[in-house]
Amino acid sequence: MVQEFCGKNGAVIVFQKDAYLAIKNDKCPDYSIGMARQGELMGKLNCNNGIQLFCSPPTRYNNTEILKKFIKKF
Repeated sequence: MVQEFCGKNGAVIVFQKDAYLAIKNDKCPDYSIGMARQGELMGKLNCNNGIQLFCSPPTRYNNTEILKKFIKKF
């Protein structure tokens, strides 16, 4: 589904640990709430298409600055 909507140059931002763990590839770091809060939890999807994966802190946190950081890296 991600490949259909994102294409090769797309990116996915997830807000939940389970979502991150389900779609990350083996080279991505394990989930860390600390890394997510700092905007450092990122990698690629588990398919061979190069789509970037960003894991934001849970939505109960203010994610505005983290989302801006991801957009700059993308």
